[in-house]
Amino acid sequence: MVKKELKLRNYDNLVKMRKDIQKDRDKDLALQEQIRNKEERLREAERERIAADVEAMDMSPEQLGSFLDLILSGKLKAFMNGNDVRNDVIETYEEDEEDE
Repeated sequence: MVKKELKLRNYDNLVKMRKDIQKDRDKDLALQEQIRNKEERLREAERERIAADVEAMDMSPEQLGSFLDLILSGKLKAFMNGNDVRNDVIETYEEDEEDE
């Protein structure tokens, strides 16, 4: 009779362990959902911040596009480092006008 009780106790322990694992999995799923929600809120806050910054610059869409082109081309960085990029900027502006 003692042997039967030991076997039952071992199975109970396994059932308890499985329930504990499932509980942890459920917590993990809930945490993953929280992370996704927080990441989405962060992306939305970033979009709003960018939109507010762009609006505060009081630039036309064309001016903003030219400014972003300067950044992407590295010319703004060169200017910030003290290099003369005026001719490059004028050429870029004239090319943009020709494209229109």
